[in-house]
Amino acid sequence: MTDGMYTACLDRIVDGVDAVLLLEEDEKTVDKLILDVDQLPPDGQHRGALLEVVIDDGELVDATHLPGKEQERHERIKKKARKTNTISIEEFDPGEHVGRRPSPSSVS
Repeated sequence: MTDGMYTACLDRIVDGVDAVLLLEEDEKTVDKLILDVDQLPPDGQHRGALLEVVIDDGELVDATHLPGKEQERHERIKKKARKTNTISIEEFDPGEHVGRRPSPSSVS
């Protein structure tokens, strides 16, 4: 993993302990980071949360929740879903659809 600043999407929390962050550049997943969920800000500890993270020596050194950017992304996804009629808005779960390009298993 390259050190630097990334936008990260909280893909999932495993067993209430491990947070899986998908690191993005230009809204494309470039890497993933697994860390203790307690290292994230409390308001960013939910599936689909968008954060600005700083990585140094492969470790998280700073994380800031981006609620405005998160909401914009969720709205964009809902709008796209309406246009393509792929899911009903009532069934929409932003955590299921945010940061799903590509799947974490395909990221090295």
